[in-house]
Amino acid sequence: MTDPFSLTTGLVSIVGFTGQVAQGVDFLYGVFKDVKNSSEFMEDFHANLGLLRSTLSRLESNELRIPPGQECHVRKAYEQCARKVASLEELLKKHMPKATDGKVKKWRKKLLAGLKTKDIVEHAAGIERSKTSLELALHISHIEETREFYIMHRETSEKISTKVEDISSELRAGVRDIQNCWRNSDVTALIQAEVQKCINQASLASSARPSSCSETKADSEDELEEQFEDASEYFEMDIDLNKYSTEKDYPASRRVTRSIREFYIGFGIIQQKSTTTTELEPEDQSSMIMTCHTSYAFLPAAWLSPRGIQAVFESTTVFGGSIIRHAALRPVPRIPDNSAIIKAVRRGHLVNVIGLFKSGRASPHDIDTSGKSLLEHAIVPDIGRDRIAPVTLGTVVLVRYLIRCGAESSTAMPAIHIQQRTLRQQEVLLNGDLKNRMTGDKIQELNDAADSWKNLEELGRMCLNHAKEDPFQDPTLRLDMWSSSEVGRASKPLDSFYLYHDKWPIGVEDIAIEQPKVVFNILLTVDAPSSSDYHELVKRLNCRYNILNALYRDGAMKEICSRVNSDTPYSTSDAMQNSLFCLNAPNHLLHRVFSVSNMGRCQSRFRGIIRQHIQRLLVLFLRNGEDPHLRCPCSAMWNGRQGETRTPTDLAIARNLLDTWNDALSEVGLDPEDFLHDRVVTEPVEECLGKWNQTIDLSPEVQRKVLLGLGAFH
Repeated sequence: MTDPFSLTTGLVSIVGFTGQVAQGVDFLYGVFKDVKNSSEFMEDFHANLGLLRSTLSRLESNELRIPPGQECHVRKAYEQCARKVASLEELLKKHMPKATDGKVKKWRKKLLAGLKTKDIVEHAAGIERSKTSLELALHISHIEETREFYIMHRETSEKISTKVEDISSELRAGVRDIQNCWRNSDVTALIQAEVQKCINQASLASSARPSSCSETKADSEDELEEQFEDASEYFEMDIDLNKYSTEKDYPASRRVTRSIREFYIGFGIIQQKSTTTTELEPEDQSSMIMTCHTSYAFLPAAWLSPRGIQAVFESTTVFGGSIIRHAALRPVPRIPDNSAIIKAVRRGHLVNVIGLFKSGRASPHDIDTSGKSLLEHAIVPDIGRDRIAPVTLGTVVLVRYLIRCGAESSTAMPAIHIQQRTLRQQEVLLNGDLKNRMTGDKIQELNDAADSWKNLEELGRMCLNHAKEDPFQDPTLRLDMWSSSEVGRASKPLDSFYLYHDKWPIGVEDIAIEQPKVVFNILLTVDAPSSSDYHELVKRLNCRYNILNALYRDGAMKEICSRVNSDTPYSTSDAMQNSLFCLNAPNHLLHRVFSVSNMGRCQSRFRGIIRQHIQRLLVLFLRNGEDPHLRCPCSAMWNGRQGETRTPTDLAIARNLLDTWNDALSEVGLDPEDFLHDRVVTEPVEECLGKWNQTIDLSPEVQRKVLLGLGAFH
């Protein structure tokens, strides 16, 4: 049940590798004419010949659809090339020096090899001619199989296109609701039924035909190109429905919702990815602009076929009217990891990539067995663990060409993020080395890293601008990119150009709902890294404050609190510290601000700006309904004993932030004196003071003043 299209694609890729070997053979022609007695070139020539022989062996083992006794132009060309290789190998074997030979015998064989140069060149020329014939034969077979494959799938493409047009017309007429349209299983069922039908037809057709070869011969390379263009007209369908381009300013209030669903069927997986961006107009909150990106991908089982199919839709709802802006149907081919196109992309050989695309031996939509796209291989080539591949202008040109050919640019964002983190680590190490010793190599590596960083930023913006699918579907990638930016705790943050992109923002609300512990621990952290400067710290703290303000403004905090309190069980009161939300109260954000703030560890030059930031955080929480009298039982937050409770005033005294707390209370219209006399000390501490008071008779008022004085010098 082998897919004929993938089989012929693999064979043509093998012959493409053979063509690279043949280039080395052409180079050796001139070498043998000039240096007839050089054993080094003889060994290189013999090694290249061995590669060619192993390639032919793989070709024979993969071509299982050709019976040995069948007359076929592919088998004829293969047998002719194999005979030429065998005869040349036999000739070289006679004149190759062995390790056990003496010096006289080695020089004798070198001399005989020099005399046989004419015969070797004639054999090599014969191999080149037979290789060309074999490659042309495989091209013709590939074209025929491609034509048959896409003709069988043409009916499926037309039916899905018709379905998309029907959905578009219903959306324009208001028959369907844009919010419930993509949840309908009509498109899923259609793709499932039609793809299964086409696969069954392809399997029956391939089993009924014993040979995949065709006796049709191409008269020239121009005719071969025309045949491939005819066959590839079904390769990718772009259905642009009502294209329009509207210049608009995106409002600040924007909510992003993402979902991934997979349906397992008997012969593969149907994957649904959906991203909905809702934008509220600042002046009229009832007016809404909603953009929905949905894709359905059918990925057959590996034993069935390496080729899948994907349908991508983009719709926009503007003030109640729905319009489909874009719809596309594209294949999802999986290729071997050692195929010619992956090797060419990893090495950055743009000319080879263009040749493979032009000849039909590769597609910009190809992915390897692990699911990596060509863009990922281009940005992060696998060149070894100890080496870091620089991102040069050649990489930018190659990625731009792949995107122009139709590669989905959203798949490149994980690779760009990996390279960003790798380069940042490299810069930190190089800067440390430069402090110890200043060498030219280290300075050059640092300059190369800076150039790579600029190229990565250009690649990131280009990929986001051309992406037709959501590049941030993976929640782990989303959180990692968000925390590695200037919002996070990294001393050397990454560029956050992707955080607030107009078309594909990462979004804060969905990350905060999914992982509130991680998000709020980052947003409430106020400690300044040792390597920060004043402007960088101000920028970082402003970003965190703006995000918290947006969560309250858009109403996301209520959803976060209700969801966490309903979904997160706590076994003990100490376990409540793992979240920012308490079972006994709406939350303890005020306590958390004080518990994560340690002014003793902060540099003196940053204490002023950090105190101002803490004060505005407290004001924000107080104005949005946080309880300043809350007695929180989460004793693990302040390393207390189980059963102890604290008020925000207790923690403010302990952290030497009582003056900041009083200023925040005054700013929201509360009297700080009411909180100083409102149980400043908790019960376990009062018990200790009671034992102390047995020796020294002090009134409770004096005890409180002493504690306030001690807290001021903490």
